[in-house]
Amino acid sequence: MGRFGQAISEGDQNPRTTADATIGVVRAAPLDLVHAKAGPGAFTYTALPADDIMGFPKVLGVTTCWTPEASGLSCREFGDQVTLVLEQDAYDAERHDSVGAQEGSFSFGTAALQESGWSGTIEPYLAGRPLTWRPSEPEPGAGKVVYSFRIYISADTAADIAVREQEHISDFSYAWHYSFGALNWALAQLSPQPSLDLALQNLVEILIGDGARYLIPAAPRDLASWGKRLRSVYTQLCEQSKKRDNNFEHEPRSYVLDVDEHERTITLQFQLKELKGNSAGYILPSQIDAEFTSDGFTPDARSAPIAVGGATDLLPGTRVTWDGPVKLDASFPESSCFETMDATGDAVMDGPAIHDQIADGVEVLQANGDDCVWVAVEMEDEKRYVSVRKSLLTSM
Repeated sequence: MGRFGQAISEGDQNPRTTADATIGVVRAAPLDLVHAKAGPGAFTYTALPADDIMGFPKVLGVTTCWTPEASGLSCREFGDQVTLVLEQDAYDAERHDSVGAQEGSFSFGTAALQESGWSGTIEPYLAGRPLTWRPSEPEPGAGKVVYSFRIYISADTAADIAVREQEHISDFSYAWHYSFGALNWALAQLSPQPSLDLALQNLVEILIGDGARYLIPAAPRDLASWGKRLRSVYTQLCEQSKKRDNNFEHEPRSYVLDVDEHERTITLQFQLKELKGNSAGYILPSQIDAEFTSDGFTPDARSAPIAVGGATDLLPGTRVTWDGPVKLDASFPESSCFETMDATGDAVMDGPAIHDQIADGVEVLQANGDDCVWVAVEMEDEKRYVSVRKSLLTSM
């Protein structure tokens, strides 16, 4: 589960919805009807007439998930160090859409009784669940008797519907914490690094160590892919909330039929099944297939420290200067991270002359054989790659 997971999995408690990686828990509380607010992580719930609930009475409420936008990771520089931040929308539970049936009595066809039994819209409610007739079930006679069939939702039942829709909201909050929240938490553990590659390497190690490999995109160096992966994971986790509906947990557990012989009406009331709660039992990151399948992040060759002058190491990105001749070289390997220089041959150039064209040193890239290193130099508004003998380098 990892350190992050331990912070939000506490029995049947659900996570507080926050816009950062700070974790808290709060038990689900009953809601007031119509635009109800449910404390921290509040959301908007609207109670509607039954006629406005598609699929009623089989469907008593509907809650749909809002997905935050995320453009991906971005790299921010602080002096000679870099850090990673996630560009995203703040989580807002109120942007989920949640509706349910309101209190009231609703006409629902007819109930016809004759010697052969019942027919009409009442039929589906006469089997499959415990049923109570009040005061008693009518006896069939010689002819056919037709009743008006109605469904009544009491104030208590309407409130119960709202609370069961809140279970989905809690699931969505849990899904956010195990996707956007988990990555924000990992980024908060990441210390500034001398290069983007090292920052990504450390981030990947943190996530793998915390059991969150499922958050890592297939190509971690593609910063935009982190946003796409997060949205995919969040959506998949939210989809797991449908287990509640697929298991019929939000449907009635029993029916009561009130008979009014004078008005020739039969009114159906129902009680809902017990709350399950416990989003941790439904939203399971372990069921998300990982895209990143490597044992670990494979650092770019330019991320390895370069031994200079025996015991001295220079990290890629270190600003350096040198004394003595250097060589412009057209054979620097192509890379998606760096432009390649135009072919200039192997002409030897005077080192101090190059320094006259740059302001404050140049950046070490990677080793070039045993004796030299590649160095990037901006000359005449173009990037050139210079092969410099290690013995001539001095860090700035």
